[in-house]
Amino acid sequence: MKKCPFCEEQIEDMTSKCPFCGSKIEVENTEGDIEISGEDSQLMTDNRMSTSQGDQEGRNPLSNGFKVFITMVATIPLIGQLVGIIMAIIYMNSEGDTDRKSFGKALLIGTLVIFLAVCLCCIAYFVFVFYFMEQMGPEIFEQFQQ
Repeated sequence: MKKCPFCEEQIEDMTSKCPFCGSKIEVENTEGDIEISGEDSQLMTDNRMSTSQGDQEGRNPLSNGFKVFITMVATIPLIGQLVGIIMAIIYMNSEGDTDRKSFGKALLIGTLVIFLAVCLCCIAYFVFVFYFMEQMGPEIFEQFQQ
């Protein structure tokens, strides 16, 4: 077992692509060092820089479990969506932490999409109810009075 140089998860020795983050990893050479190709080496450098900057500010990187929890809370209509938008704005304003910024953007987009879907469902519900009331009118209430 070895650690992925990008996400630092434990992966098999002969793995050429990390199953956690999807980064391409070349097989170990004779010295035991991991060879990294082209774009992935730049990504790894950027990732290490953002992690070290986040650590300098005293922040730990966000865990995937916490990200999933916040995302699930943001799917709750009204209160959860408000919490999601506030958390997204807070994370988008994180200086020097690209992980938090990208999570904030994704959270904001997801929360807004869910908010629009809930609004469309509410509008469709009220249109249906008013249409139904107009079609049936007082007849439906006469049935309950008897």
